[in-house]
Amino acid sequence: MLNKEIARASKEAARQRRRNTLTILGGVGSVIFFLISLSFIDFSEQPEPQQPSTPVQQTIYEPSPSVGTAPVSRTQFKEQLRHYEEGIEPRLDTLNWEASASGSQNDLLVLKEQALTAFSSGDYDLALGNLNHAQSLAETVLEERQMRFQQAFLQAEAHFTELSYEKAKLKIEKALFFWPDEEQALTLQIRIEKLPQIKELLEEIGVAQVENNLQKEVNLIRQLIVLDPERLELVPHLEKLERELDESRFAAHIDEGIRQVGKWNLAGARSSLAAARKIYPNRNEVTLLSNKVSGLRKDLLLKRALADLKVSVASDDWHRVEVVAGEALKVHPTNQILVDRYKLARRVVSAMQSIESFVSSPGRLSSVNVAQLAHQAIAEAAVLTRQSPSLLNQSRELERLLVTYNKKVDVFVCRTIKQPFLLKVWAKSD
Repeated sequence: MLNKEIARASKEAARQRRRNTLTILGGVGSVIFFLISLSFIDFSEQPEPQQPSTPVQQTIYEPSPSVGTAPVSRTQFKEQLRHYEEGIEPRLDTLNWEASASGSQNDLLVLKEQALTAFSSGDYDLALGNLNHAQSLAETVLEERQMRFQQAFLQAEAHFTELSYEKAKLKIEKALFFWPDEEQALTLQIRIEKLPQIKELLEEIGVAQVENNLQKEVNLIRQLIVLDPERLELVPHLEKLERELDESRFAAHIDEGIRQVGKWNLAGARSSLAAARKIYPNRNEVTLLSNKVSGLRKDLLLKRALADLKVSVASDDWHRVEVVAGEALKVHPTNQILVDRYKLARRVVSAMQSIESFVSSPGRLSSVNVAQLAHQAIAEAAVLTRQSPSLLNQSRELERLLVTYNKKVDVFVCRTIKQPFLLKVWAKSD
């Protein structure tokens, strides 16, 4: 077929050259005929002699297409060749020539070589004709490849959708036979190779749906998307399931948190609150549970404080009573028990400190003024001694010391001969 096309193009070029030659000969014959006709005219009868070159200038001359259109054909060929080499030949490089039924790679190489040879010899029309023939043949081959590839590719996609592994594999291999490095086909081939695993996951997803197991279904869909990222149609369904699952989990965490509050389990309530807040941090339910957890914390603090106060009072540890009650009042400033305990603890501790200041320095008690202050401290502590055995003991000790240091004594002064300035004093009690 290709040889016939080449022969036809050659004959056409020969006929064109003959037509050009006849045209030139016809033009030359007309000029000669005109000049011979002039030889029979008497120029002496004319008022003015005619210039012999005038008839030549008025002659209509049609140049040969091969001569007059040479610059146009040359430029056109160069542009056409650039388009062929830059736009068509790169697409031909992707062809599997064994799958082509419209022509061979050698046919195109021969036509291009003939075009370049004709161009080199100056026959631009023939060069352009051969190049156009090569381009036409190349486009036919590419169109045929595209059609056969597309048919096999679409069939492979259809079988893939039907989860038919063997049929899909066969058709994608056929498509790649026509176009070995086509990107979409290579991607589809990878997906088809995963089809057995995909099919298994789809079946498990169906079982999870029947069981109404949202978590299992979500996990399986995630696995499927990781395995086959092109399954974007599953994303909206996955997002819907995740929202439903979040709603279910959120409600469960809120319910569990409230239940733990009722059980006075602060750690469990806080854990449920944190889990619920992680899902929907701005929901009203989170605020409600947070308030309940805060209330539970305060209640537990009060409960522990009251228990600690009871033990501390029983053990006569009024310093601790003061500390515990003071800390608890920061959270429960209006609790009357804490207020009373704190005030009483401060009075007891203050009384203990006052009496201790006298007991720790008993020598001062010999002073009448200091003794009066000590008696006043004992009187003030008297109303508190029922609450504190320790304070009662301190008061009794101070009373004893007051008695001791309040007795009159005789003083004897002696001066010796050896040491006239040495004084010795003896005190004698009654």
